[in-house]
Amino acid sequence: MTVKLGLMVPANNTTMEPELLDWLPGAQCRTLRIPRGKGLLGPAEIPAYVAQALELARDYDPAQTDIVAYGCTAAGFIGGPVRDAEIQTKLAAITGKPVVTTASAMIEALRHIGAQRIAVVTPYLDLINERLCAYLEQSGITVLNLASFKAETTDELAAITPEQIAVLARKTMTPDADALFIACSQLPTRDIMPRLEREFGKPVWSSIKATAWHAEQMLTGKTAAALPDVPPIAEQGVKGYELTNWFGLVVPAATPKDLIARIHGNFTRVLQEKDIRDRIAGMGADVVANTPEQFAAFWRNESKKWGRVILEANIRAE
Repeated sequence: MTVKLGLMVPANNTTMEPELLDWLPGAQCRTLRIPRGKGLLGPAEIPAYVAQALELARDYDPAQTDIVAYGCTAAGFIGGPVRDAEIQTKLAAITGKPVVTTASAMIEALRHIGAQRIAVVTPYLDLINERLCAYLEQSGITVLNLASFKAETTDELAAITPEQIAVLARKTMTPDADALFIACSQLPTRDIMPRLEREFGKPVWSSIKATAWHAEQMLTGKTAAALPDVPPIAEQGVKGYELTNWFGLVVPAATPKDLIARIHGNFTRVLQEKDIRDRIAGMGADVVANTPEQFAAFWRNESKKWGRVILEANIRAE
């Protein structure tokens, strides 16, 4: 399948488009560049950056776009899972297409490989690294070790080479980590990742690889873990087919937010336990364990999608 990808990246980004296309052979890409200053993005810059991204997204032609990738890791995780889910929902509403954010792709990829304790390499300053660790922690993933280039400007960020990343990765990865993640869609990682995986004997993922993988999963569906030899229906010629059963935990509308957060945290920790995940996988299901806000956005999208099906098919209760 030829993927028509709409990619949104910071104006300075020179890495993501070529590496993304390398991970998605045959894909076509239209890249929109979001204006930004010379300094790296921080909490103060995010509102204006997001506003520009939402405005630019109107340029995508739905007939020439299958999926949109919001390709800046920090611009997703700085505001936390709630804000990232909001951006994803707004972009989907504007473009009329599924949207993958690099921040949420990072979480989905790490869950996919069962990584609960990870080592991380970034180019960020301390405050942004703290936000990244918090974002991962809220998603049930613990950062055991983190090392950063601490780039202060986009010029310093662009100067980081693959070999420098490999050297820092070797200093950062620990035997007790389930995987190494290299965060930031500007960091060039495609050529060094296979070598690092062989050296560590553990998975090595990057922001760009995670985005490519998640985009492909969203478009084609995925093979069920319990039926690895049975391809998704979408791969059999029914483009866009997706029909899943799902289960979620709900509470009364007046439940205090701190109690919701505590319940969510406890359930997320339980769902990350290997024996629980194995039992769920044995039933042919996948663990998602997203945030309350992401679940709410998913629920709204499901209601909208199936509401349209009911109306168009004139389905009535009997």
